[in-house]
Amino acid sequence: MGSSTIIKNAGIGVIALIVIGGAYIFLAGGKKEESPLLAKNSPASNTLTQNVLLGENAPELSEVRDIVLILNQLKTISIDDTIFRDPAFVALTDFHREISPQPKGRPNPFLPGEGVKSGVPQGSPIGR
Repeated sequence: MGSSTIIKNAGIGVIALIVIGGAYIFLAGGKKEESPLLAKNSPASNTLTQNVLLGENAPELSEVRDIVLILNQLKTISIDDTIFRDPAFVALTDFHREISPQPKGRPNPFLPGEGVKSGVPQGSPIGR
């Protein structure tokens, strides 16, 4: 192995460590004091949220606050349903086939059935 290959591999390793370190610092570094997303006087909060989630003895519930914010954002989503009145959509045809009911199998498919040899000798403690 030549020295240029060793230098090249070492350079790649150093670059990889720098990238991993930078990603760690960016994603997990620096704990900042953030203001609570839902305060008691916030217009986005409701009485139930105030009483249950933001009580005096409530533990840190940042995940719950995030979920409440996401759900509040989902309320504002509107879906344009004009596609369902479009002539191209109305002209679509359903080509599905009915699936006939199939008979049920054995209760335990791993047990040997009638006429099937298990491959375990008769006197073996495994076959008992």
